[in-house]
Amino acid sequence: MRPFVIGFLFSLILIIRSSQIDQSNTVFIGSITARDKDHFRAVFAKHLSELPSEAFIIYHAILGSHCLDVKVPNIDSICSTLNKPVTNAEESFYASSIYKLTGSSKCKVSTAEVETLSKQLLVEDIPIESLFYLISSMKNLDIKIDANRVSTILGKIKAKDTSPMTLSFMLHILSQLGLTKSALSGYSSSVGDVLDQAGEISDNQLFYIKGLYTSAFVAKSVVEFLTAYGEVPKGVENKLVKLFNYLYTRRQTTNIRASAYLVAAFKSLAYSSLLMPVVIESSVKTNEDLGLSIPPTFSVDRANPTLNLRFKGYLD
Repeated sequence: MRPFVIGFLFSLILIIRSSQIDQSNTVFIGSITARDKDHFRAVFAKHLSELPSEAFIIYHAILGSHCLDVKVPNIDSICSTLNKPVTNAEESFYASSIYKLTGSSKCKVSTAEVETLSKQLLVEDIPIESLFYLISSMKNLDIKIDANRVSTILGKIKAKDTSPMTLSFMLHILSQLGLTKSALSGYSSSVGDVLDQAGEISDNQLFYIKGLYTSAFVAKSVVEFLTAYGEVPKGVENKLVKLFNYLYTRRQTTNIRASAYLVAAFKSLAYSSLLMPVVIESSVKTNEDLGLSIPPTFSVDRANPTLNLRFKGYLD
């Protein structure tokens, strides 16, 4: 038996760059183990082994594999199915993201085609999801982005729609624009706005009713924005831990999109230059191999009350 991560005993996020630390009273219920990573690797490998031709499947399988440092076999062959002109923002996003993640020349996207798309689509009435796809594509291909224009469009979108996915797309876009902290400060309240819309499963878990993918995407977007902003607004840390606790309990999913964004969210949190999630691992042995999502109650022997603990990263 391996030592179990006693997340409910003590865990925290260390705020590296913020002068005001939010005193969280919610703790992580665990960290991602080698067994969890093996599960995710198997999910992504299964989809890739089927030689998919759909960009949606290929992108999510490669995103998840990349987050786990898994080299994708036969990538040139897989990419050959995507070697066609891009005609919309979503196609551009999948193709440019796969190219950036793999570096395969077979996946290379025409920069000129994406630039043409940006001129056609970067207008005030562009849907937020299309804007996310477009800006991400431009970022992937190092195409210059007019940050002021994008910020103006985002402001108009937010005035009409503050749903969780809209705010999350917005936060993710803002994290890619290279804006100063001062420029981002006007959007920092959106972090609290999106987290406030989460439902509570228990006193230590938050989720979004639209499902696991939405919950994971929100979590990743919040972390990406906070890292770019360089500060954690008051009251955010506690809710963010609760959201990641929900994701942790759903880590055995086999849905390709949810799996990819779960892993991506875990990695964003674990490797953020602002947030450092820490869990304390105990020497107490438990039946972790039974696949328990939350550690069972344990006791310390009164005759030998020594409990050995060690710090462990969230995605070690």
